[in-house]
Amino acid sequence: MIQNPIHLTFKTSGGFGYLPKYSGSYSESAFTTSGPIERIERNQIEKSEYVRSLDSDANDPIVLSTSTARYWSDYCNVYYHPRSLQQLGNWEYHPEKAPDGIARGSQNLDTDVTPSTDGSAASSSIRNFRGYDIGVAEYQDPANENGREALDRDFRAILEECDNLGGLNLLTDIDSAWGGFSSELLRDIRDDYISTKLPVISWGLETNSRISHADMYSRIRSLGSLITSSTLYVPVRIPGPGSNKYEPFFGSAEAAARFNPTSLWHSSALLSTVLETVTLPTRTWIRNESLDSMVNRLGAGSAGYRSVVGDVDIAVGEGERLRIGYDTNYQDQDITQRTGSGSRRAWKQSTKDSSLTQDPHVFNRWSVARRGGASNEELKKKMSRFIPPEKLNPYDPTRGYVQECTLPVIYPVPDSFPDIVVGGNTNALIYSSLATTVSVRREFIQIKDFVSKYVRGDEREELKNGFADLINEYEDGWSSGSDSE
Repeated sequence: MIQNPIHLTFKTSGGFGYLPKYSGSYSESAFTTSGPIERIERNQIEKSEYVRSLDSDANDPIVLSTSTARYWSDYCNVYYHPRSLQQLGNWEYHPEKAPDGIARGSQNLDTDVTPSTDGSAASSSIRNFRGYDIGVAEYQDPANENGREALDRDFRAILEECDNLGGLNLLTDIDSAWGGFSSELLRDIRDDYISTKLPVISWGLETNSRISHADMYSRIRSLGSLITSSTLYVPVRIPGPGSNKYEPFFGSAEAAARFNPTSLWHSSALLSTVLETVTLPTRTWIRNESLDSMVNRLGAGSAGYRSVVGDVDIAVGEGERLRIGYDTNYQDQDITQRTGSGSRRAWKQSTKDSSLTQDPHVFNRWSVARRGGASNEELKKKMSRFIPPEKLNPYDPTRGYVQECTLPVIYPVPDSFPDIVVGGNTNALIYSSLATTVSVRREFIQIKDFVSKYVRGDEREELKNGFADLINEYEDGWSSGSDSE
């Protein structure tokens, strides 16, 4: 059981599931308000069978499944301080009917309404929590006490409890209104609450499928803001259902079929394994690294500081590595092309360049391996499959930098973890890495092309120039012959 993790979580109403604002560890009377009270009623979200079995101290807790782990709280085994949980009361969440969130009162989520095929609410008149501008407006709304006001009220108090703050990790959805909300949030944190030298790593969850014209524009605006305010931006694109990338990772077609990337329970377990492993050297005395040294080694380069990661990967046991960053689709796409018509314009990937059959050029890589029960020989064999021995060298501007960290620390698999991710083996060897690669250049050339063709107004030149500067940082004397601006 973890108590009082140092963090701040924002969710739309209902996103916390059954989780109460005040657990038995805190008194509700200590957090009352003298202001006006608006009464909002929704059916109580019940505790999952798994949580009820924990409450009853059952020797064998109920086994979770994708059908029972629908809300975050269904598999949460943590006590949070009330200030850590921030709920946006203007928006409501439901795992099936409103996974993106909808405007409060626009639909009765307690009734049986069939959602549309894209996961949004069935009625076109319902306002969804999507779009950069909606997120910005929600954060800046003076009537929203859990937007900008939450920083001064709760985030400041959390910072004051930190004896030696080494940096911040920000995790956010990019393709919904959370992209705009998080952009404004991080800008205020940078301006008013932390030193400009303190490292901030932003992990952006991006949809790994075709998206509409409007959603692409929203994503670009979120990216531009978050990259500017972050020391390091890490894109996360988990392959969709049926991807041929899962079988080599899990080791068999049967195991790959059990993994459901549309389940937040499964996908968040995969992401937490990556994040917890790749940042481990910054949290243990064995290596005594810092977040600052980690981001500097990834970003160093003769063309300037590179602040965007291209490759995010993980490997467990004997499986091959799974890529969940921009490199995920590097061999599957070239410059994106708009297809369709009307408001449902989308982007379609196509392969045009034979050079894409090769791995993208790597500038710098930060890799971490949890040895688990593996011997030194097994560990060396595993690492050599992913990183050629000759690349393990101190930083050299002409060759890049590869940092290898091996730690005898097993992954702390919680009881609520889906066994498919680490195969139920808490002693398994786990490898994870981040790398700055040329795939970032390819990604941003596509973005710059989109902005040139489809964006109008004052923001057009600002976005174009910003991404043009990023593109230049990923040349460093090397670029694919097919990459042109």
